[in-house]
Amino acid sequence: MPLASFRKSAGKSEDGARRHSVLAAVRDGSLSYSEIPREFRHDRDIMIAALQQNAGAVSYASRELRKDREFILAAVRKNG
Repeated sequence: MPLASFRKSAGKSEDGARRHSVLAAVRDGSLSYSEIPREFRHDRDIMIAALQQNAGAVSYASRELRKDREFILAAVRKNG
């Protein structure tokens, strides 16, 4: 899926659908963790899905998530 399709939308009513699209694309591998739009890098579900693809996604997570013990443990479990 092209990165342009994940660019910020104009209306708030589209936010839920956009989040769902980003999450689905991360889960199926069509969106790399480095391409996750900044406004979704605080979203636990999206970033956990990214970690399941590649433990390196931890470096793209928001500062808030990087301070979260469970999030970091998920990254450690993925990385072995």
